[in-house]
This record gives sequence, C-alpha cells and structure tokens, in this order.
Amino acid sequence: CSSDLVNQESALETAERIIALLSMAYADCQVSVSASVGVALYPECGDTLKTLTAAADQAMYLAKQSGKQRVVLAPPRAS
Repeated sequence: CSSDLVNQESALETAERIIALLSMAYADCQVSVSASVGVALYPECGDTLKTLTAAADQAMYLAKQSGKQRVVLAPPRAS
C-alpha cells in the first residue's frame, strides 16, 4: 500500500468522522446539522496554501451539489 493511498484513506475517514459527529444530538437537544467536506491533499492537489484551499473549496462545492453529508476528494492538479 503506497503512502499516498494511506494518506488519502485517512483524510477521507477523518472527514466522514467529522460529518458523523456533527450529526449527533448534543445535550439531549435535537439540532439538525449537515456538512459537506472537500478534501485536498498535498502535494497532489497543490503545493501552496492558496492552491490547496482553492482545490478543497472546489471539492466542497461538488460535495454540496451531490447532496448532504458528502465528502469529495479534489482531483490531482494538472501537470
């Protein structure tokens, strides 16, 4: 298993756990929270804060378009 695959799987698992935690009831209060998460990995999706943030932002909007409670991994940047 390559380290890139491990990092990608870890990032996606972490995003899924965040979404699950946000969906839980807190202090016996019913609150409706949903999250859409975009994940951008370094250096595949960018090598600066600006490019990584832009890639994650684009992935987040794709996640929102595909429905609630979604995680989308940004594609690698073009060389």
